[in-house]
Amino acid sequence: MRFFFYGTLLDADLRRVLCGAAADGWAMAPAVLADHRRGRSPGRTYPFLLPAPGEAVAGATAGGLDVTAAAILTLYEGSGYRIARLAPVGTDGPVDAWTFLPRRPVSARLPWSLDAWSEAHKATSLRRIAEWRGGLAVAELERAERRWRIRLAEAAGSG
Repeated sequence: MRFFFYGTLLDADLRRVLCGAAADGWAMAPAVLADHRRGRSPGRTYPFLLPAPGEAVAGATAGGLDVTAAAILTLYEGSGYRIARLAPVGTDGPVDAWTFLPRRPVSARLPWSLDAWSEAHKATSLRRIAEWRGGLAVAELERAERRWRIRLAEAAGSG
């Protein structure tokens, strides 16, 4: 399974805190998503991905994720996001990748960069995420894994 990351999930340490050593084995590759922009809302430290004809977002694809990793990422992103399949362009052309988009319209006019986030918010974020991950209930993770298995089966049937 492949994802397109455009925000805090571009950080290897954050991915490792979320998914453990398995995240180190994901095949990371630069990719660009056309007709979108990345922006931050006031009071938020993370970006949103929004449609924007003529613009593009540089990010990365992460390949080799299993259902457990997808479930953890989905739970981490939370109910404010929906999961969509997009086609960012990697070094070998377009690739099919899942990504997280805001579920509702958001105002994300402020710029966001991984470097600025790392400097100002990374340490606090990693501590908060490690605490959240440590408290993640097995039953909640199993439900999220089941939802991913259903989503993948539906995607395979439509594609």
